[in-house]
This record gives sequence, C-alpha cells and structure tokens, in this order.
Amino acid sequence: MDFMTALDISASALTADRTRMNTIAMNLANVKTTRTPQGGPYQRRTVVQVSTDVDDPFSVHMRSALDRELKGVRVMAISVDKRPLKQVYEPGHPDANEDGYVTTSSGEEGTIRSSQTYTAAFTNTRNAVLATPEETGVDRWLNTDDHIAYLTGYPGDVFGPDNSMTRAEVAQMFYALLRDKNVTITKTFPDVPADAWYATAVNTLASLGMVTGDSNGNFRPNDPIT
Repeated sequence: MDFMTALDISASALTADRTRMNTIAMNLANVKTTRTPQGGPYQRRTVVQVSTDVDDPFSVHMRSALDRELKGVRVMAISVDKRPLKQVYEPGHPDANEDGYVTTSSGEEGTIRSSQTYTAAFTNTRNAVLATPEETGVDRWLNTDDHIAYLTGYPGDVFGPDNSMTRAEVAQMFYALLRDKNVTITKTFPDVPADAWYATAVNTLASLGMVTGDSNGNFRPNDPIT
C-alpha cells in the first residue's frame, strides 16, 4: 500500500464520521421537536456505514494480497429510527394530548434537564500500544527524529489551512522527510513535467515504490487526496 492509498482510506473515515457527527447533532437539537414539515414529532436518524473499496485507481497497484483486502468506509444511508416514539408527561405543552402527554423523538441521545445531576465515569478498557516508527520500519526511510520544515506555504506568505492537499503536495511533504534523497530515478509520469516544482519529489518516491500511478500511467498531481 502506498502513502496515497493510506490517506484515501483515512479520508473516507473522516468523511463518514463527519456525517455521523452531524446526524448526532441534528438528533440532539431536535430531541424535543414536536412539529416537523412532514407532520408530527421529529424522528431520530441513524447513519448506516458500509465497507467499500478505495475510490482511487491507484489501489489497483497494491502489491500484496493483504493490501488488496484494505477497505475504506462510506455512508450508505441515513435512515429513520423505526422505534416507537416517546410519550412524555407535560400537560402544559401546546402539543400535549388530552391526557397531558407529548409525543417526542425516541432518540438515545437523550435530554438533560437543569434539575437533574449526572455523573460520568470513564474507564480505560484496553491499553492500546501504538507502534513506533522503529517498529514499523518507517524510520529507515523518513526522518522521524528531527523537527525539520517539511511543510511550507504558498507565495504571498499564505499557508492555506482550508485547502485540500494535492497529490503533488503530499509527495513533496514525504520527499522533504526522506533520509536519503540520492535516489536513481527509474520511474516518471507523462503528466509530471520535468521542470515542475514537484517533479523530483514524485519521481523519487515512485522510484522507491512509495507512490504509484493510475491504470493509464498518470500520477494526477493536482488531484486532492480527499
């Protein structure tokens, strides 16, 4: 698996989780909504996520059987919670029925009232041990010891924090971290001009097998990694 595929998989998780967090926020905001444009109270939404192939032609060049099993994630649907709605006794509510009950969302997110006190306790159920650069072998290729300037801004002293990183920019970032840049170039791409600012970075990483091209042999340097 090359760096770009790893970033694509991570990006798919971030995109899916963004939808899930937005849906949770919507459920919380509407937990006591009793009227909607469709009529009746708000019904809680649930995000359905499914495993999916990485939507990037670079994945066809993955080199091992294990790599071919790598999957990203995507949101398949946002479904309506089919559980019965809750009946809350609030006789003064304008939408209360004749018995004083109001129908509200069945959301598990719940409602915290100002007159109640809640205490939460968090317990670490497992001790996750993260692999070090030395254990993964990354440190053989990349400088993980020194704090070097591997990112720079755009002309005009602009960093562009909200910009999507392109494949060329990511290649340049990893190239800046290479321990040994004295690499014989054995791979180039037709869409990477020799005088492009990213050409050395892309061709060096490709020659090392860290990045690959698509099925047409192009690198697509201006494509965003997300």
